[in-house]
Amino acid sequence: MEYMQKWQGLYSAAFLLALQPAAFHERLYAITSVIIMMILTIGIITLMNSIIHNGLRVKSKEGYFIGFIISFYMIQCMPDRV
Repeated sequence: MEYMQKWQGLYSAAFLLALQPAAFHERLYAITSVIIMMILTIGIITLMNSIIHNGLRVKSKEGYFIGFIISFYMIQCMPDRV
């Protein structure tokens, strides 16, 4: 129980960071941003569907649609790279 309450996830984070595509080859570095955008979009759509479908008892399609709109807006409004 102590591990569950005080676990920081250092080893899991180090393992996941070591799996980035650039660790295998330098040319794969561009894939990292695509993977991050996909994870962000899937996470937002899943969260919105869960909130809207389960919390508000609305159809599942509306949850996906609102999640897609929010993720599209977040991606379009990201600041430019420096």
